[in-house]
Amino acid sequence: MGSGKVIWANGLPDVPRDIGMEQEVELRYADLQAGITRFVLSGDEHGIGEYLEQYFDNLPAKVKNSQKLIQNLCLRILEIGERLLAERNECLSDVFGDRVTMLEELLSFETFLDVKSWVISRMKELAMYMHRKSADRNSRVVKKIIDIINERYFEDLTVELLSQEVYLSPNYIRKIFKNETGQTILEYLTQVRMKKAAEMMKDPSLKISDISRKVGYGSVSYFGQIFKQYFGVSPKEYMASVEEL
Repeated sequence: MGSGKVIWANGLPDVPRDIGMEQEVELRYADLQAGITRFVLSGDEHGIGEYLEQYFDNLPAKVKNSQKLIQNLCLRILEIGERLLAERNECLSDVFGDRVTMLEELLSFETFLDVKSWVISRMKELAMYMHRKSADRNSRVVKKIIDIINERYFEDLTVELLSQEVYLSPNYIRKIFKNETGQTILEYLTQVRMKKAAEMMKDPSLKISDISRKVGYGSVSYFGQIFKQYFGVSPKEYMASVEEL
């Protein structure tokens, strides 16, 4: 039969132990662990599926013909997933339900193709789960950054300072903020500051220098430059137009 149609007959002895073959599987496992980790953590369902299809298809025939080796390999693949989840204080049952039932299902398969399809489906589920979790976490992080900016726009806020507040790298928060909002962090901060400045200009007792300081700009000239870029008129012209209303 073709490699994908191998049937393991229950009650028959497994193929004789081949130490060299087991060592080859062990060497391939190191690459497998790195590949699974990369695709699962990135939430790439399609990528993990293609990667594992190719990995299983390239296994030596002796491995495919050994029920024990294939089942052990699949158990180790699940262990990789379990480790990745444990690093996030989660476990396999959070993704797949009852652990015992899942393992019983794996051990019940009688063909190489069935086992391959089953474990690939599980890893694709795990990648999708990680993607959802990452998206949820990113949304929470972006919301926190927005809240900080809305509440503390008058401070000397920088991407570096915001990254420390959310315990993530500056480049990472730049990326997820842009993905979530369509704006850069600086664009959003400028938007908040400009809208606050426009509101303050309705108060005739406030000078431009006062407003500049109150919205986080130490330099009045720089504030004026940003204001004109945003509204198309200078702060003085804007204040004059407000007074005429």
